[in-house]
Amino acid sequence: MKFTKFLKTRGATAAIFMGIFYAVAMLGIFLPGYTAIPGNVDKLPIAIINDDVGKNGAMIAEKLQENLPFKEIETDITNKQALKI
Repeated sequence: MKFTKFLKTRGATAAIFMGIFYAVAMLGIFLPGYTAIPGNVDKLPIAIINDDVGKNGAMIAEKLQENLPFKEIETDITNKQALKI
């Protein structure tokens, strides 16, 4: 069977159509969701929980608070309080 004759069969035509349809459907469904993520990431509620008693934990928490690109970062809260945010 020649390739052009194979492409004209009902199964090959249906498979090509479904492949194109699936690709277009996935782009139409998922792309709007992916574009919303980078624009709204800075609005996520962030909490830094430091259960360490020593100086190193406090230093790491301070550096994280300075360098993370979020507007509001909660500190000095427990894990239970952070889960409620």
